Amino acid sequence: MKTPQEREIVNHVEDLCIKDHNEHIGKILLTTFVFGYTEVYFNPPARVRVLKMDHKHMLNWTCREFCDPRWDVELVESHPALGTTTGLWIYGISHSIDSKIQQPYSWTVDTSQEPQPSPKPSLEILENNIKLQPAYTHDTKVFCPHCCREIVVTTTMSIDTDETV
Repeated sequence: MKTPQEREIVNHVEDLCIKDHNEHIGKILLTTFVFGYTEVYFNPPARVRVLKMDHKHMLNWTCREFCDPRWDVELVESHPALGTTTGLWIYGISHSIDSKIQQPYSWTVDTSQEPQPSPKPSLEILENNIKLQPAYTHDTKVFCPHCCREIVVTTTMSIDTDETV
């Protein structure tokens, strides 16, 4: 059981974590690591946007001294290491009861806050790809924390090459 003074300190630390999160909502970050159903490392970094979320789900006391908030994020543009996986999060800025601040090492605020346009492949590349690979199948393994099983999701894309454009 916490004393009133200890509870006041905990509330202050949580308020600092909430303030940090609110200041980053909507900002685009460059990150080398995200959590989701799996842990994913990026090289080069991925561009993600910090999402608004319920603060009671964000605050995470990993030990009695540090609050390590978890921020929900979304991909701003596709990244080959991840595909279209959702349910992503990163650690925010951590605060301790003795006023220590721990900046995350895995992300920085992107200086360009506008989403970068996705490069469009040339028609020649598309035509060669159709000839070489008329169908594409991709398996994604996902760990379900609710049923504690690994689920395989298979996506298949095919292009009808007989159709005239």
